[in-house]
Amino acid sequence: LRVWRVDKNQPIRMLCNHLGDVRCCAFHPNPSLLASGSDDAAVRVWDVQAAKCVRLLCQHGHASAVGCIDFAQGGLTLASGDDEGMLLIWHLPTARLIRRLQAHAAPLWSVAFSHEGAHIATSAGDCTLSVWGLNAAAAAVGANSAGTSLLLSRLHTKSTSVVCARYTRTNVLLATGAFTA
Repeated sequence: LRVWRVDKNQPIRMLCNHLGDVRCCAFHPNPSLLASGSDDAAVRVWDVQAAKCVRLLCQHGHASAVGCIDFAQGGLTLASGDDEGMLLIWHLPTARLIRRLQAHAAPLWSVAFSHEGAHIATSAGDCTLSVWGLNAAAAAVGANSAGTSLLLSRLHTKSTSVVCARYTRTNVLLATGAFTA
């Protein structure tokens, strides 16, 4: 994983320890931390200044490549999605898995926390966008579930994969994908 400054031609940091290709990354609300997901099915949290891994989230974690990551606004919770359609929610200070959800029937392409952290949106190659309630997830720490009790809404497109979903600061959910007729 390389960290760049836009005014430099060379990376300012190289973060090495993943055993496979890095697919995604996201800055923590404290920008001195960065999380990355990889083909090695692990999520690593890095101290950017020290260029070292400070958390390894893999125990009872993903079974396939990690393709999307996002931090909750407060920085205590991290969500990651993989190629098997699984959404994992982690408690960052303890590196403990809070919840595992079978979110989609296809690889997850994006995961996004709402601004206040009460909801999470996921999108995948199955032409759906899902919104999950996180208050119930925190109450059932470590539970494995199909997640239907946490699912608030599943929005379908006719044939367009939802490539990216993000919340604005005012909690408007934006979703994008290439139009296919």
